[in-house]
Amino acid sequence: MDPNQDTHVPTEVLRTPARLHAGNVKEVLRPVRAEPGTRLLVDLADTNAIDSTALGELVRIHRRLSGTGGAVVLGGASAGIRRVLAITRLDTIIAILPADAATPPVAGS
Repeated sequence: MDPNQDTHVPTEVLRTPARLHAGNVKEVLRPVRAEPGTRLLVDLADTNAIDSTALGELVRIHRRLSGTGGAVVLGGASAGIRRVLAITRLDTIIAILPADAATPPVAGS
């Protein structure tokens, strides 16, 4: 990882579809790189439904990236998605940007 690179700027942004579920989550998340230090912003702005399989995949990616010095941050989550994250306590495991936060720029752009 470049020591001069801002650690708060994501190296990848992944937009999710309206429904993130067992039938599409692996395909949606497939582009995520597992390189050491990857910082992934999962943009949930278009997502209005998420199932337990998708939540599990987000946790798996979080563990994989955090184990290499990277991170996962969720952004753009609706009130309903935030409620699901709170009920499942994932809001205590994965960082979530405030609802009014702007999507940060991607590193290198």
